[in-house]
Amino acid sequence: MRLVWTAAGIIFLAIGIAGVILPMLPGTVFLFIASACFLRGSDRLHNWLHQHPVFGHQLRIFKGEVAMPMRSKVMAISAMWIAVAISVATARILALQIVLIVLAVIGTAFISLRR
Repeated sequence: MRLVWTAAGIIFLAIGIAGVILPMLPGTVFLFIASACFLRGSDRLHNWLHQHPVFGHQLRIFKGEVAMPMRSKVMAISAMWIAVAISVATARILALQIVLIVLAVIGTAFISLRR
C-alpha cells in the first residue's frame, strides 16, 4: 500500500510542479495532496518536499505556518474573479451563476482572512 501512496504522491507532485510553472493551474493544492500521499507512503519524500526551498515554502504558506504575501493574495483573488466572471458570463443557468458567485465570495473571504 505504501507503494501506491508513493506513486500517487509522485503523480500529484508532477502536477504541482506544472502548476508552479503554468499560470491558472493551482500548483499548491496538488503539492499539498502530494505531501499527504508521501506522509502515508514515503517519509523520505515527505521530508524532502517540506524542506524544498520552493515547494516547502508554498506548503508552509498553505498550512498557515508562514503569512501569505499580500501580492499573492491579490493575484489569487484577481485570477479567481476573472475565472468566475468568464464562467458566469458563459453559463446560461441562473442557479449555476449564483453558486459560482457565492463560492467566489467564500474563496475571497478565505484568502483575505489568512494571515
